[in-house]
Amino acid sequence: MQESDADKGAGARGTALELRATNERGAALGLRAGDQVVAIDGTPLTGGTAELTADLAPGRGPRALGVRRGDATFPVLADTSDLGRWVAIPAPEGLQPRALDPDTLCNWELFRDARGRYDLQPLTPSLWALVATPLWLAHNRLWTPLAVHLSATVSALPVGVLPACAVYALGSVYVWRAARMLFRVARQSEGMQPFALVAASAAREAHALCATLAPDLRHVDASPAPAEPAAIGR
Repeated sequence: MQESDADKGAGARGTALELRATNERGAALGLRAGDQVVAIDGTPLTGGTAELTADLAPGRGPRALGVRRGDATFPVLADTSDLGRWVAIPAPEGLQPRALDPDTLCNWELFRDARGRYDLQPLTPSLWALVATPLWLAHNRLWTPLAVHLSATVSALPVGVLPACAVYALGSVYVWRAARMLFRVARQSEGMQPFALVAASAAREAHALCATLAPDLRHVDASPAPAEPAAIGR
């Protein structure tokens, strides 16, 4: 991060920070060159990189960055300001950020494909993946891990119920820890690619943020839009 560039150009209405280039940390949060940080936990940014660095100091925990991309603004949880090269710009007019509690949020990864479909997953492992592994796998259409998990459990039954339970438990722990990777691999095998991260407190809010970012997308489980009736020639 280069403060010599980013601490110039503060406007009377505050200072936003624009990413001119992302590093690995920024890319891992789904950020792109041109994204602007306009708020922290819903409070408009006013102090340039000095404020951002102080708010995201080590040990303070993640904060909700208000990221503006085009006409859309969405939160992303970050625990460092070292996300790329920042340049200060005048804060956009008309912003009305709302207060956010980062402790109630988690980052959600959004995927899209060429057919206009999207899907999403929370990056915080769900306890359902641990306590109800087959149901969680089926709900997320992770058919291959589901088949492996059940077949391994069934294969251990001839040895005894306790070994089968142990295999089931070990498989559940693995699925819980590898949930993010399993989901991503499955979606990429379906032709989907990640395109953004958003911070939300629940799936419903994450869907709403996806609609803000990409209003033309429909969820993979949604019914296709009805085709327009063909014009009848005379």
